[in-house]
Amino acid sequence: MTFLREQLDDPGLTSENSQCGRCDNCTGNRYDTTVDTAALDETRARLQRPGFDLEPRKMWPTGLSKLGVKLSGKITEGPETGRILGRMSDLGWGQRLRALFDGPDAEVPDAVVSACISVLAAWNWAERPTGVMALESTTHPLLVSSLAAKLAEVGRLTDLGTLRLRPDHPPVSAANSAYRVSGLVDVWEVPDMSIHQGPILLVDAIADTGWTFTMAARALRQAGAHSVLPLALASPK
Repeated sequence: MTFLREQLDDPGLTSENSQCGRCDNCTGNRYDTTVDTAALDETRARLQRPGFDLEPRKMWPTGLSKLGVKLSGKITEGPETGRILGRMSDLGWGQRLRALFDGPDAEVPDAVVSACISVLAAWNWAERPTGVMALESTTHPLLVSSLAAKLAEVGRLTDLGTLRLRPDHPPVSAANSAYRVSGLVDVWEVPDMSIHQGPILLVDAIADTGWTFTMAARALRQAGAHSVLPLALASPK
């Protein structure tokens, strides 16, 4: 404190009041700067631990009727609680996920597959999925489809391929909930899902608003899917 007062030319600083009696310099007490190894390991493990919940949307946004969409009230055909590998803003997985999405589209790295397997192993689902399906990505299609295929192989699940976008459907970029839902109506080419028994693990690259998973799950369930468990690699925040 004395140093700061000297640098600021404090006129009230005298030899009698230069000592605050509280700081390390005045008291002579120095705090140990070493960090306990066990605490350091625990913190590192917590930062690197993958996975957090993706809560499903509960209610349809207001204003859909003005956009010609007849959906309102409680969502009854949405997905189950999903999981996300990591946030791009996190200290743990954030840097690796940002690098993954900033780079060119490529097959999923083994480290990401292992982390996703850990997420699945810790998932407290009511019923284990029996099939895996990828959501077609407009930016990283190979990344998402290869991850879905690897999870199907490791978990001995049915590889249901990719839920593809209709080629004649315009891209959906709206952030507003009502406009986003409106833009996602009938956007996918949905196969007959009644021939598959059990929950479906639906894999996507990024989950932000949650409406893509909501609308995709609704489309799959209307086509006969038992239930849908969303899994995304990243969340922007």
